[in-house]
Amino acid sequence: MPTYRALYYPFIHFRDEAWVRAAALYWDELGRIVPYGGYYFRDAPSITALREAGFIAEFEPDGADYDVSQAFASLVEEWKEPLKAKYSVDEPRAEGGEATEFFVPDGTDQTLAYVNRDKMHPSLQELLEREHLADMDQRDGWVGMHPRMVAVYMTALAQVMASRKAAYPMTDETMDYVSVSGPDVEHIARALLHDVALPERSARDVEEAMVSIAIENVLPTRLADMPIDEVIDLRNRYAPHRVRFQDGMGELVRQLSHLEGPMSEKDFDKHVRNEYKKRIKIPLDELSEELRDNHVETAIGLVGTGFAVPAGLGAVLGAAGVVVAPPVGVAIGVAWATWLAVRRMRKEDANLEKRNWTAYLLKIEAAQNAKTVAMDVGAAARAVAARD
Repeated sequence: MPTYRALYYPFIHFRDEAWVRAAALYWDELGRIVPYGGYYFRDAPSITALREAGFIAEFEPDGADYDVSQAFASLVEEWKEPLKAKYSVDEPRAEGGEATEFFVPDGTDQTLAYVNRDKMHPSLQELLEREHLADMDQRDGWVGMHPRMVAVYMTALAQVMASRKAAYPMTDETMDYVSVSGPDVEHIARALLHDVALPERSARDVEEAMVSIAIENVLPTRLADMPIDEVIDLRNRYAPHRVRFQDGMGELVRQLSHLEGPMSEKDFDKHVRNEYKKRIKIPLDELSEELRDNHVETAIGLVGTGFAVPAGLGAVLGAAGVVVAPPVGVAIGVAWATWLAVRRMRKEDANLEKRNWTAYLLKIEAAQNAKTVAMDVGAAARAVAARD
């Protein structure tokens, strides 16, 4: 059974809040790798709220750093010269390299990338520094390396940790198309010493891409600015729908095995978007139409309904000494018929939604559309009041 716990890497702090919001609408939990003994977080308020709501969690390496460090050390000992030729920490500075996109602590060389020392075994730190593959003098507590060395190390660390915590390693970075495929020496050597190959994608990578496109399509403009309390509310209110959506997505991905393996980013994106239109968008539109038809049929049914007070209800009111005059009786009849019709309509809506796993997308889209309309009406009312 697939896990819906995800492990974020390579950073501690999230780079894209919209990405985290989208993740919160699908995954059960999102962990991040922190040093032993904890870490001082500089999180945005939205991240803090998700953490307090139990969605974001912190995972220490729990020995995974030792295993990955051992594999790296074996690689350095065996392929010392080729690694130094490509990844010596002296090279970026000698070439006047540009600042890396990776995390760079204040006051350090911006052409290098950095790993917290508590995420790497001390023996590997010493070896890397001795071979000029790491700079330990930039700032206390950090190991400075060539950005690709950091990318491969953190990818391997995330893979080992994820396997031990029944999680799926997930990043919001392209990582320069790093594909480690495994934390052993052979796979690490291939990622570091061979030319950059086409990224190897797994079934979970396909799932992540499909989910991202699906959520972005139902929340095209609101996701980045959506208040975090709304995200948390959607997670909680539609939890059963989210579970069915996860199950349906898992079944769909099993039919898309042709998207796994090596493929260029452009081709992969094209295939995923095409499959989204066929496998998700069409069922979603069909469900929307079925729900709309159900609501129309309910309205038509009400038009042809007699609005007399039901006999049983009239008897109860009479026994209580309440005499129902005709206009009042009609009003009560209207309310009674409407209540029954709406009840039947909602029951049929629920049945339709249970039969279509894409219903979760329709739920979050409808909730946000209603919120947007309410905000627009409120803004218009305030504008009128200001003119008066």
